[in-house]
Amino acid sequence: MKVIDQEIHDKFALYHGDSVQILQGIPENKIGYTIFSPPFAELYTYSNNEEDLGNSKNYNEFFIHFKFAC
Repeated sequence: MKVIDQEIHDKFALYHGDSVQILQGIPENKIGYTIFSPPFAELYTYSNNEEDLGNSKNYNEFFIHFKFAC
């Protein structure tokens, strides 16, 4: 998992990072609650990383990228 920062306790864990990458490392049926803030297509580019949803050229490309997070 690519994690920028994390807090792990007996009853919960908090992860800061790319949700698509982090979710791949969490076993099934282990998430009870999640908070995330997806970007909006064509509104703001957060980085030049091609994995960044904000780098979508249009809404079609955005929704193709967004499927990886579902």
